[in-house]
Amino acid sequence: MRQLFILRGYQSAGKSSFVKENGLTHFTLSSDDYRLKLSSPVYNLNTGRYGINQKINGQAWKNLFADLEYRMAHGELTIVDATHLTRKSIKPYQALCKKYFYRMTVIDFDKSKEDCISDDLLRFNCHHVGAEVISKMNKEPLPSGIRVIKPDDFQDFVDSKTQ
Repeated sequence: MRQLFILRGYQSAGKSSFVKENGLTHFTLSSDDYRLKLSSPVYNLNTGRYGINQKINGQAWKNLFADLEYRMAHGELTIVDATHLTRKSIKPYQALCKKYFYRMTVIDFDKSKEDCISDDLLRFNCHHVGAEVISKMNKEPLPSGIRVIKPDDFQDFVDSKTQ
């Protein structure tokens, strides 16, 4: 199935939990996982907690896209777990989908920014990002022509494509 799923939502919106709860870990490339492979968590003086090192984003994304392209060249179903809040963040996937004849579907987690900030406070691991980070984020409209589904519609969507 030449299908690419892009998860989209604020930090703490439930994207990574969705992947785990639906048994999709082996199909998923996570930007946070790539950051954690390149660097140990770093202590944040502002939050008083450990967090994922954002200074290595360039290399993390370079590695993620190299692995994504490898998977797509081999026709593998893949899910990308990251915020994807900007139109610019979607464009590289559109190019790869065109190159490898893939269909892209965005799974949109529409949890409010305020709820994400509250839920982020409950995180006890290095995935805590802090209210100041989430509050600065803005969810831009997606480029036209992109298929969007909600997390609750994922299984029905997959079932309809495999029958």
